Amino acid sequence: MIRRLILGAAASTVLAGGLLFATEGPASAASCTSPVVVYHTPLTYGGNTYGYVDLEYSTACHSARAHVHSIYVTHPGDSHGLVGSIQRVNSSAVERCTGAEGTQDCRTAWLYDLDPYKARAHGDVDLYPSGGYHDAVGTTPAY
Repeated sequence: MIRRLILGAAASTVLAGGLLFATEGPASAASCTSPVVVYHTPLTYGGNTYGYVDLEYSTACHSARAHVHSIYVTHPGDSHGLVGSIQRVNSSAVERCTGAEGTQDCRTAWLYDLDPYKARAHGDVDLYPSGGYHDAVGTTPAY
């Protein structure tokens, strides 16, 4: 029988004496290859969609990240500011990204979330000035 013990530090998995030792940190971002979109959630306000947030997962490094994309246009070709986060639901670990006006995308750093960890992605597009003091928001289910 293999039991799981979570340590903190570098990202590695070691089988020793029937115990599986796993760490909390992701492997290097270079090893987080071939991410797949697990959840795709619209960013909405007042019944309109202004972008989306994806929860992307890489089995290569057992990590998740948020990808926020804005389709909100304040000036031709420019999108307004946006923020994103990937946060564990069973710990306080979080990674964030921001995009200034004129950018349409941001991706967070990878957050290790091999079971028992789960994470959810959140996105927010700032609708000011033409949308008033409102934000279009969305949060994915946990994975």
